[in-house]
Parts: sequence; C-alpha cells; structure tokens
Amino acid sequence: MNAKQFQSLLARMAGIPESEADQRMRVLRQAEIVPTGARGRNAPDIEPIHAAFMILSLISRRAVDAGAVAHRAANLQMLNGPIKEGATLGALLAALVLHHGDALIRRVTVSEDGSAAWVLPEPGGATEWLFVEPQAAREIAQSGTNPADYGQSYMGRRFVLGGGSIAQMGLKLSKAVESGWHDGPRINPTLAQILQSA
Repeated sequence: MNAKQFQSLLARMAGIPESEADQRMRVLRQAEIVPTGARGRNAPDIEPIHAAFMILSLISRRAVDAGAVAHRAANLQMLNGPIKEGATLGALLAALVLHHGDALIRRVTVSEDGSAAWVLPEPGGATEWLFVEPQAAREIAQSGTNPADYGQSYMGRRFVLGGGSIAQMGLKLSKAVESGWHDGPRINPTLAQILQSA
C-alpha cells in the first residue's frame, strides 16, 4: 500500500476531509518521513514505521503542526511497562500495525502536543504504559511520582486510537501484502514478541 492509499484510509477512519489529511501528510512527505516518488501503481509502498508517523500526524489540533507533533510523539520513550529500555511510541505503534495488534492493545492515547502518551494493554490491562520525553522521565523519577498518576490532571486535548482501528489498518496493509504490492510474511505474535520487535 502506498502513502496516498494509506492517507485515504486514515481520512475515512478519522472522519476528516481528504484535503485535511493531505495537508497533514504533506509535511511528512517534504521531510521525507514517508516515501515519495512515482505515482499510481508505481508509487513506493509504505512500511509500518511510515504508517505510525502518518497515524501520529493526526494528533495535532492544527494541520500545520502535524509534522512536528508526530515526530515528537514518535520519539516518546516508555517509562513503565515491559518494553525493553529505549523503546519508542513510534516503534511500538509500527509493530502493532504490522501485526494487527487489536488483541494486544485496548487503546493508545496521545496528548495533542505529542508530549505524552498512554497505552492500555490487553487482556485485562489495568495499568497504562506511559511514554514521555526524556526530560519528563527524569523529572518523574526525581520527584518519586507514580507513572500511573502522570497526566491525571489536565494536559489538554487527547487523541485516542482504539486497538480495533490499529488492527483494521494492519489488515489493510496485509491485504496489500497478499496482492503482491509488498513482500514479507505477516504473523500473529504474542504481546511479548511485539514488544521485543518494538
């Protein structure tokens, strides 16, 4: 699946006009975060990390801020939870899209400025995994604040993406695989396998 096709899918799923989705993705194309080149059938395919950046471009309130906010959010690091040290929100989201992670993640919530994210795991996940910038992680560690309490006070608007939506995006990408647009097998991994690949 190429970037334009995935952009159309995101616009439909988010309920936004195609023109707004295009404005948000334009910044990613200009920064070469998503593949550009030929058009139509010869357009380059996207990889899961490109899909993650494209999803994260939807979180900013204004389309003009989409690239900076997506980059900020993609580089948030996990503070608590089972992921190996240094794992980022962008890498986890890419792994979830790749492996159709609806049975693994109930929801992903990101602050509209991209400064923090919360991931609620399945099954029966009671504790949200917190992703923050390195400076915030240091402040939380120094203050002794429980990561589960971070962001309970007002942090502005939040973008919420359900596990089912992540799975739909992954399934659309895997259909592109089955039709020969993209190489590579898709598997149905356990949560531990996804976390190891993140």
